[in-house]
Amino acid sequence: MSSSREAEPAPVEVSRAAEDKLTYKLGLAAEVKCADLIQAYNACAEGRTISAAWACRGAYAASQACIAEYVNKVNIEAMKVR
Repeated sequence: MSSSREAEPAPVEVSRAAEDKLTYKLGLAAEVKCADLIQAYNACAEGRTISAAWACRGAYAASQACIAEYVNKVNIEAMKVR
C-alpha cells in the first residue's frame, strides 16, 4: 500500500531547557523583524490602562501575527535539526 504523502521526518529530541533556549532565540529574532509592528502597539498603548485592550486591538493582533510567523513549531523543529 503506497501513500501519496511523503513521510515526515521524526522530530528531533532535545531537552526542555534546550527547546526553551531555541524558542527564546526565535523570539529575539522575531522582535527584530517585527519591531515596527511592536512599536506601533507600544505607541498605541502608551498612557492607556484598560482602554488599551480594545483601542489597540488591531495593533496587538498584527504584532502577534508577525511574531507567530517566526516563533512556531515548524521553525522550532528546523532549529532543532540545526
